[in-house]
Amino acid sequence: MADSTQRPPHRPPHRWRRAVRAVATAAALGLVAWIVVRFLLPEFENENASVLAAFRQISPGLVVAALICEAGSLAAVSGVTGTLLEWKIPYRSTLRIDLADLAANHALPGGGTTAAVVRFRLLTVSGVSPAQALSSSLLEAGVQNLVLFALFFAGILLSLTTLAGDAEMYGLAIGTGLVLIAVFVVAIWLLVHRSDAVVHLTARVGAHFAPAVEQGLTGLARTLTSQTVSLLGDRRRTFAALGYAAVNWALDAAALWLMLVAFGATIRPGPLLAAYGLAAIIALLPLTPGGLGLVEGVTVPALVAFGVAAPSALLGVLGWRVLEYWLPMPVGALCYLSLRVAWRRASPPSPGRPSR
Repeated sequence: MADSTQRPPHRPPHRWRRAVRAVATAAALGLVAWIVVRFLLPEFENENASVLAAFRQISPGLVVAALICEAGSLAAVSGVTGTLLEWKIPYRSTLRIDLADLAANHALPGGGTTAAVVRFRLLTVSGVSPAQALSSSLLEAGVQNLVLFALFFAGILLSLTTLAGDAEMYGLAIGTGLVLIAVFVVAIWLLVHRSDAVVHLTARVGAHFAPAVEQGLTGLARTLTSQTVSLLGDRRRTFAALGYAAVNWALDAAALWLMLVAFGATIRPGPLLAAYGLAAIIALLPLTPGGLGLVEGVTVPALVAFGVAAPSALLGVLGWRVLEYWLPMPVGALCYLSLRVAWRRASPPSPGRPSR
């Protein structure tokens, strides 16, 4: 007989995480709305040129150039992936995996978390070991973020004279960037010079979970340390990975600049990198897919603060997000389907099923 005093089961913990994420997302979007209403709308009221007038002076040639820059940026991302994987899979497959990963990041709930699962599945089916798929993804995120922080740091330094009255805010941003870079450098040092201690600590943490989880975490730590040592031991691979990451961010920022110029705006490299870097860092927060709403709500006021006309800033940012956020989604979906079709054709027919 069942015990009538048995307590009801607890609510699954993932519901709490969803509730926290929903509250955080609502708070972030509310903050963006407040920034737009407080700072951006007055600029539109005081601006002589209207959004329609700015739209009429669009340069189609610059829009095409921005599209080419975005294509080059995506191609450079796959250069980082291939370099870290030591080109164990063809570049064509790597590019399609990265585009499918980006589409999942932009389209599916959960953003980067869901996309990480999709990416892991695509890499393992392509022949990459599970531990290497996880470790290379973590290492790639570190390389990309390090270069992003460096570009943001450079943009802050180059734009100090533009907004001299906000020196304290810039000092805080510079300090934050230095701390993030320092954390990454310390993590790399630990992986290279204290690899045994990292593996041991990971094993101790995994001991609190199921044996399979402990083995998985320990294997991931070993693979991550070995990949980091191998990467830093090969200067060509190290500079190649950093170079591809720099090209990725630089071409994406160039696409934003071209879209602003296409709508009649002018902005110097320093303020552009500062506003772009801030938006890219905001997009890393797992609040909305691909930073949807957050990036637009931060980039436009930042550009206006640097002297860009509000209509041109709004149209330039929206046009850039069409190329950078929305366009990769259908392209990535087609890449995912093409990978599935290729794998289905390559897999042998199941027993009892006639092959075609």
